[in-house]
Order: sequence, then structure tokens, then C-alpha cells
Amino acid sequence: MSSETVSPRNTPTSPNKHLWARGVLCLLVFIHFVLPFTPINQHDETRIVVASLILGTFFLGTVLWSFKLPKAAFTLSLAVLLFVYGLSHVTAASPISEGWPVKIFFAAGLASGIFGSNPPD
Repeated sequence: MSSETVSPRNTPTSPNKHLWARGVLCLLVFIHFVLPFTPINQHDETRIVVASLILGTFFLGTVLWSFKLPKAAFTLSLAVLLFVYGLSHVTAASPISEGWPVKIFFAAGLASGIFGSNPPD
């Protein structure tokens, strides 16, 4: 038997380690690409649709980036998400209290990716 020691940095990460955070990012991509074009959440203003598509593209990029540098991708995504929440509140487009369970779910999912934990089963 060899007495090799393996550094924790060299151990492969579990593919499910960041499942919740990546799932949140995928939901954000879906929401920003699809919902502006549905009758449920239709917007007549072009600027809102364009902003939604830009955010959807950003979140799609962070999904792909999360496979290489997960902590950085989730941190940037959380920062942008919180900025959008704040901007929506300041411009009175959507108060922070509106839809707060979903907003907390998204923020908590991204935070779990930052700190490397999954929600309890």
C-alpha cells in the first residue's frame, strides 16, 4: 500500500454538490426567456422585454460558468439578482415584499452554491 495523501483540493467534487444553485439559475433563465412572451406576464414595453432577455442571457452564461468556477458564478449571480431586486424596489416597478417567498428561495439557492451546501433532504 502506498502512503500517498490526497489533498482535499484535488478530490473531485460531487456532480450534485451545486444542484440547488444551478437549478435556481436554470429557473431564472427560463423565467427571463419565456415569461415575458406569455399571456400570464406579458409586457407591452419593449425595454422590459429587452432587459429580460439580457438578464436571461446573463444567467445562462453563469449556468455555464458555474461548471468551471461555481463559487464565482453563484456569487456574481446573487449580486446581480439582489441588485435587480433593489432596482425594482427603488423604481417602484415591484416592491421587495411582492413575491418574497420566491425571491428568498432564489437568493437562498444561490447562497447555497456559494457556501457549497445543499438543502436538507
